[in-house]
Amino acid sequence: MGLKPNEVKSLLVKEWHLMYLGYQDRQNREWNRTRHLMSYIASFSGMGAKDFVHPKSIWPLPIDKEQEKKYIKTLKQCLDLITEFEISINGTEIRS
Repeated sequence: MGLKPNEVKSLLVKEWHLMYLGYQDRQNREWNRTRHLMSYIASFSGMGAKDFVHPKSIWPLPIDKEQEKKYIKTLKQCLDLITEFEISINGTEIRS
């Protein structure tokens, strides 16, 4: 992540975790760009692909799951989403 040892020592665990999540997000976006370029090259360069080669079929990434939309249809799903959000922010559930 490009941190010096004295910078790491001064970070809180939560700050380090947020920096790590940002680093992972940046890496996933870079690999997503790479696989899109690979799919365009395979599909349009005349290398014999008759149909469009989808980037997800070349290389599955963790961000594929994040891009799928979750529709909330019930109150329970709404409360579960709020609980999941609280846990991701605070590390624990606020409500009991």
